[in-house]
Formats: sequence, C-alpha cells, structure tokens
Amino acid sequence: MFSSINMVAMKIKFWATVLLLGLHVFSSSSQSTTGWFNIDCGSDTPRVDANTLLQWDTDNDLIKSGIKVHISAKQKLDEMNTLRFFPTGQQNCYDLKVYKKKVRYLIRAGFFYGNYDGLSSPPTFELHLDGKKWMTTVKTSMIEDPVYREAIYEARSDHISLCVVRVKDGGVPFISSIEVVPLEPPVNHYLYYRMESSHTFNLATRVNFGGDEVRYTAGTSPDERYNRIWTRGETPPNCEVTATDSDSSTENDPPREVTKHSVEAKSFTNITLSVDISQTPTPQSAYVVLYFAEEKNLTFRDTRLINIYIDNHMKSEAALDFFTCQVVTIYHVIPVGPSMSVTLAQDKWSSLPPSISAMEVFTTLDKSSAPILHCRSFFCAFRNFVISCICLLLYLA
Repeated sequence: MFSSINMVAMKIKFWATVLLLGLHVFSSSSQSTTGWFNIDCGSDTPRVDANTLLQWDTDNDLIKSGIKVHISAKQKLDEMNTLRFFPTGQQNCYDLKVYKKKVRYLIRAGFFYGNYDGLSSPPTFELHLDGKKWMTTVKTSMIEDPVYREAIYEARSDHISLCVVRVKDGGVPFISSIEVVPLEPPVNHYLYYRMESSHTFNLATRVNFGGDEVRYTAGTSPDERYNRIWTRGETPPNCEVTATDSDSSTENDPPREVTKHSVEAKSFTNITLSVDISQTPTPQSAYVVLYFAEEKNLTFRDTRLINIYIDNHMKSEAALDFFTCQVVTIYHVIPVGPSMSVTLAQDKWSSLPPSISAMEVFTTLDKSSAPILHCRSFFCAFRNFVISCICLLLYLA
C-alpha cells in the first residue's frame, strides 16, 4: 500500500517537474522574442516555424496593393515559397507597427524570385525606409538562395514605412519576407553601441569563416539571440580552417558557433577579404567589425599580433588572447569605390600568422559629405541673431 502511494507521488512529482520545465522554456522563449514580428509576404495563413518557434503572419493587413503568388520552386524556408509582386505604382509601401518608438530595430527584407513569372528575368528595384532611400538597388537573381537586405534603424514613431520602389527598366518589384527585431536596452549598450541613432546602417556582409551558416533557433539559450544570419564564408586559398575556443560573451555577443572556428593564413601570408558595398547609397561611411578567436592547444609562448589594413591603409591592430573573443570595431571608414578590401597582416613581433573568425560590415550615408543648407528666410536670420546674442551674453557672464 505504502509502495503504491509512493509510486503515485513520484509520478505526480515527475509530471509536475516536466510541466514546470515546459512553462519555463515557453516563458524564456517568449521573453527572448518580445517585440519581434515576422511577415510571410503573399502567404494566405499564419504559421509557427518548426525550427525557430517564431510566429509568421500574413501581410494582408499591412498593404493593400500587389498580387500574392505561391511559387513552384520550393525552398527549405517556408517564407520563401510565397511572394507579393507589384505590377502597378511607382512605389508600394508596408505600414509596420513596431514594438516601441525611439528604439533601434534590426529590419530584414527577403527576396526569392524562383522564376515565379516564367520570364527568367529577375528584377532590380529600390527599398525605402520612412521615405528615405535604404538600398540603392536590390538585385534579385536566378540562384536558388534568397537575397536579403538588412538594416539597423531607429524608429521615429510606432510605425515604420517600408517601400518597394520601381526603377527605370528594372522590371516588376516583389518581396518575400519582412523580419523586425527590437534592440532595446540593455541590448543596445553592447550591440553595435558605436552606431549613431540618427543614422541607418545597412548590412553589406556578415560572414562566419570556417563554419556553416548560423541562424536563430528555438530554446531557452539560443546561440544566436538577435535573429542575425551569419553566412558561411569562403575560405581564402592561402588559408586553412582551425578549431578555436573562446568566450563569446563580448561586444556584439557573437554566437559560440561562430567563434568555434577560424581561418588561418598558411606560411605567414596575409589574409585579404573583399567586401561589395555597391548596393548602398553614396557617399558612404563604413562600420567594420572583426572577430578573432584563438586556437586551442597553443602554448603561452605563442603570440598572435595582427595589423589591420582597409584599402591599404593601416586602421587598427589585434592582439589575440586565450579563451577570449577579441572584437575590433573600426568606424568611420570612407570607402574609395564600390568594393572595400580588408587585409590582415602578421606583425613583426608575432610568432603566428593572422587568423579571423567572423566579419561584419555596415555602411551608412556619410552626412559630412552632404551639402550644407543655408538659411535664407527672415525667420532663420532672426533665429541666428538671437542665438548669437545668447552666446555673447554667456561669454560676458
């Protein structure tokens, strides 16, 4: 009798623990994605993604123009199997209600042509955010992978306007997906904290060297917590992949899956990386972030000192530490053309060749090169006179 009661009590305790654990997982997952929203453009019904547990909504209530299409070229990402195209109008805009105003957001638009119109002619078009040019061109293609355009942008109000804009001889624009993630405090204190809130920062590249693509996944402690996509980078011909070990709890919080591998130069040669920045507005200023994790099984006599050059001008240096991911942010960098080269060279005091784990490059409109607007109205002249008087009084005081 006593044994039977014990068995029942143990079963109740077991299932109670499972239930509490499930509630904890649900609560943690919900907290980590507060304010996120994902739009499956052209879809007929909302859904929950099986891998991320993220809700994907339709775009029916966000835009009144355009035509929805299900494409036959199936993608592993469900949101790429539908799209909305815009055969009429110079621009067609989504009205996105965001979590909070005066908060920075990661905004990503996805495009998969899939030859939905049977013309084998992928279009080119522009993207605008709140009436300002975001991307000079979105060049879609016939390749099997989606094209993404991503920006970090501070919402001026609780609504953001995202517009797909037709260009001359560009064809019919379309869009497959929209993803929005708030980067509010305390996240914004260590995530790209040098970015000015008054600027829009367009992602040119985010590359994971030596490893596979890394995305957000469901769980209480997702490795990538901000829905960034770290694409698999090509290993330069003079490099080899090495295993690295570091604590990724550092500036910008890179995922551990990104810092567990690096590429290292062979025979003490340089590593040169090229970045295409041709699809963002000009004049530009670049925000470059380099991630360095150190190899396992090195001795304390080993040193790795790296000199960092951008377009052949030395900009910074990195001294790698054991078990720590070194993050080097270089801003402002003024590019000299449609592409930018990043070169990692071995310092003369270094016993080891250069290596790198990951790289991000953003661009923003360089406002220092913008024309100065002179004030000609009577009001502006009077305002300037008053300001001058105040400054004079403060000086005399």
